[in-house]
Amino acid sequence: SERVSNAQFTSQTKGTFDNLLSSIDYIVVVIILAAGALAVIVLYNLTNININERNKELATLRVLGFHHREVGSYIFREISILSLIGTLVGLVLGIFLFDFVILTAESPEFMFGRDLQPSAFVFAALLTLFFSALVDVIMYQKLKKIQMVESLKAVD
Repeated sequence: SERVSNAQFTSQTKGTFDNLLSSIDYIVVVIILAAGALAVIVLYNLTNININERNKELATLRVLGFHHREVGSYIFREISILSLIGTLVGLVLGIFLFDFVILTAESPEFMFGRDLQPSAFVFAALLTLFFSALVDVIMYQKLKKIQMVESLKAVD
């Protein structure tokens, strides 16, 4: 019939959309990895600056008899609290970012679901706290290498 411009099986359409969604899944994984790497780099730099600025104070604590673990908890407690606050603020701002991305990416031919699952919040919070803990483990080794005598002799 001349009135029909195109005919397509629903299985073929479903295959096309499944292929599109799997491509989007790969993009999401890459974005998560890039965001995680950025989080580790930023947290590492901030923690490194914090330790370097307080080198003399940390060495004094070690001279006074504090163990490595106690000195580490002194530094990492602050970082953990800031990470928790950042996670909570990020979860709230993430709702607005999600709405913006979904509305921007949608087209009349292809619409995304607009529901946020509670598991997404849990997953995002756990990933953020994992990256923070990873930096704490890396920086703990730096804390253990602080030379007490040289730090106390250093002129500011």
